[in-house]
Amino acid sequence: MKTTLLFSFITIMTFLGLSQDLLRFSTSAINTNDLTTITSVKSFGPTDPIFFAFELHEIQKMKLHEHESLIICFKVLDNGVQPIEEYKVIATQDENGIVRGKGVILPQLNNLPSYEINTIFKDDFHYRFLQKMEEIANQKSKWKLVIEEYRVSVHDNLKKRGVAIDFGVMSEDVGRFPQFTNKMMPNFTMKKPVSFIMELSKNYPFSEITKITNDFATAKKDAIYEKLSSETKAPSDYLSNDFQGYENEITRAQLEKLASKFFEGTAYQWSNLSYFSNEVNVNKNELGIPTYKYFYIGFYAKKNDGKCAFGTITIRSEYAGGGKYGNWKTDTYKLTDCKCE
Repeated sequence: MKTTLLFSFITIMTFLGLSQDLLRFSTSAINTNDLTTITSVKSFGPTDPIFFAFELHEIQKMKLHEHESLIICFKVLDNGVQPIEEYKVIATQDENGIVRGKGVILPQLNNLPSYEINTIFKDDFHYRFLQKMEEIANQKSKWKLVIEEYRVSVHDNLKKRGVAIDFGVMSEDVGRFPQFTNKMMPNFTMKKPVSFIMELSKNYPFSEITKITNDFATAKKDAIYEKLSSETKAPSDYLSNDFQGYENEITRAQLEKLASKFFEGTAYQWSNLSYFSNEVNVNKNELGIPTYKYFYIGFYAKKNDGKCAFGTITIRSEYAGGGKYGNWKTDTYKLTDCKCE
């Protein structure tokens, strides 16, 4: 009995230990497969690169589309007090729900051609981080950085925008993120805050690193988009070509003229126009007076480089008074490149 109890106790403690969130910092690239065997570096010299890897266990398994990226946003604090900026890193989640990722906070100065980052957000963390680092370097030689919290985010690489996973969830996403329902923001507090100290140098190439990071982040984002848009077909809703107009509002022929004018001078030529609104909607001000009417149209277009695209256009007409409206015109649109049918 004693042996069984002891074994159970060890098993439980081992499980609890393995379920802890792990963050590691190092002067060389880190393998994320087993961070329990890796000791985190606590102090960095003025020319040391700073590699970063993490393993998170608190995030319930998420239902992501293939064209979406899981982003972990770590709140980095100056001396554990003042937030600098979120460090956003692309991560993966395995079947057990464990989230893993890695990145580079500072690159190797003597090996910039091989500089690899794991973020698609330029002008975000590194700009403010290096700006603050330069400011601190002019005041003192050491700087302590602390991470206590992280936030979960999702980025749609095809639509080039974030996906709402808490409040404001789109209708098509309502059932995908139940773990974040009614949360103001999907934030997590780490059971064990992590920190490290940097030795600073006024001669560090702050501006150069900022530019390189921004260039690499932009290139990574573009590469992901290009790959996905070459492999992904347009959803069937954009291919129906069923738009016939709205009675007493607009005809198919009128919309075709608007669409042709809209794409004039671009690399695209429309081929399908599909319903994306059940009816024409009327927008009113706080007094109940109409301001404009509008509807959405789905389109499928061919591009002159051999690719195709799909998206939506808002068609609207401003209220002119006396129960009358002006001419229909195109307003805003969303366009996504895709594989041709």
